[in-house]
Amino acid sequence: MNTKLIKEFSLYFLILIAAIFSGYGVTQVYAWYNTPSKVFEQNTDAHFLGTDKKIVIYTTQWCPYCKQLRAYLNREKIAYEDRDIEIHNEKIDRLYASINKEAIPIIVLKGKVFIGFDEKLLDSELNELSPQN
Repeated sequence: MNTKLIKEFSLYFLILIAAIFSGYGVTQVYAWYNTPSKVFEQNTDAHFLGTDKKIVIYTTQWCPYCKQLRAYLNREKIAYEDRDIEIHNEKIDRLYASINKEAIPIIVLKGKVFIGFDEKLLDSELNELSPQN
């Protein structure tokens, strides 16, 4: 009878472990599926009218990621146009709204829009665009 009890307990324990891990897997897949993409292809021509810069960024003064982005671009000596979305300039507001993403920072670069600052992703994109390649 002891052996039967051990077998039943082991079976219930294995079922419990399987349920826990499958639940964890489901939550991870759900989170991955619902994580928005960081890069969108979009017509960005309007963002570059009136500027000779290759990169336009939409930022605020208080955002720590915006500060990191500016520091990165300055460190890499990359020319950019910084547009503060909180100054309520009609042109900036219209262009920012055209992206259809409420986030900061937003990086606009030759047909692509980057949501947030991801240094590795931006490095990769800039390396693809560099004339050395």
